[in-house]
Amino acid sequence: MFNISGTLAILLATFFTLQNAPAFAWQAQQFSIPTADGKTTITGEIDYPDAATEQPGKLWPTVVMIPGTGLFDRDVNFGNSGTPRDMIFRDLAEQFTAAGIAVARMDYRGVLCNKLTVPPCPDCDTQAKKKAHFYKSCFRNDIRKEVTTSNIEEDIVSVFDYTLAQPAVDPSRLAIFAHSEGTFHTARLIGQNRVHPTGLLLMGLAAESPASIIHWQIAGRPMKILEWDINSDERLTNDEIQNGWATDRFFHGLGVTLEQIVSPDGFWLKSDIERMREDDYKATAEDAIAIPDNAPWPEQKTPDDVIMASQQWWKWFFTDHRSTLDDLVQFDGQIIAHNGTFDSQTPGDRELGFVQARAAEFKLPPKCVLHQGVGHGMSPASPTYGPLDETVRASMVEDLKSLLLVK
Repeated sequence: MFNISGTLAILLATFFTLQNAPAFAWQAQQFSIPTADGKTTITGEIDYPDAATEQPGKLWPTVVMIPGTGLFDRDVNFGNSGTPRDMIFRDLAEQFTAAGIAVARMDYRGVLCNKLTVPPCPDCDTQAKKKAHFYKSCFRNDIRKEVTTSNIEEDIVSVFDYTLAQPAVDPSRLAIFAHSEGTFHTARLIGQNRVHPTGLLLMGLAAESPASIIHWQIAGRPMKILEWDINSDERLTNDEIQNGWATDRFFHGLGVTLEQIVSPDGFWLKSDIERMREDDYKATAEDAIAIPDNAPWPEQKTPDDVIMASQQWWKWFFTDHRSTLDDLVQFDGQIIAHNGTFDSQTPGDRELGFVQARAAEFKLPPKCVLHQGVGHGMSPASPTYGPLDETVRASMVEDLKSLLLVK
């Protein structure tokens, strides 16, 4: 039976159309902060509204943006349109600053650029050369191989504290915007009382535990194929598969082929699919847990292979059973969560359902916004990638303004 967990493919997916990114009209303050472990620096920028130059001494409402899973710099290139709007954090930052909000954006340690901001390569006349140039220019394997969940969270604290200390930032109006995996880390830091934002704006919220969501992604997500079982007899024939495939957008968007799905015997039983998916999850978990924490993930088979993180980071998805909500219920401020129904990573119906089931535990009831037909990157075109739907983007801008009392 097909394997469509897609984790590695999604995390490392890149597109090698190299072009220059446009310059947006904002006042950018670059920063470089030593990491708590002393091994490197965290770079990024604080983008101020244009009016900041005309109003010296004013304190600006500010948001710190925390990326999700990926080799992301401050722009978070997480789209497949081939346009600058694929840089979804840069796109949002432009909208936030236009609304009168300053924005702090960070580069994950060991990430120097993205496919749209990579230095020019006049000699890159093949896809292989473009890929090699991109990897060499934008990623530091010597740093990435030591990335852990702990130092990700240390880096977030460093950026938050640095932003809080800036003379133009209003410390009473400092929110966090987090996407996907970033919602896990933000929740942990709130639960540990290490960051104190005014409010939280969460996109693609993972409301459950890391172990629970990875189980769903590997064992649960593929079960959507049973929606093609038209007569609901728990027996999915190849004819039903071919008919379902003809109009499918979800599995197409994950890169799954028809050949991976059809049965050599002409049909699949629901019980067989469930068993195979659980077997795949157990094998993946056992492999992850067996490898030492300090090994690189994924395994570097050639010197040119990109390292995502240490094995500890990957193992964390199978061993951490603490729900995000266990930490978020302790938060004093307002939480606003935006999720999509077409999401292949943190499906909105599932994740916001967890929030609503525990709403009474929160000090302030969370605002849950379920967007129909958009994916993890808030695009209607992909279950995973952006660019952001403009209506969804405008909604998040208004919600951030409400968190920071911006009129």
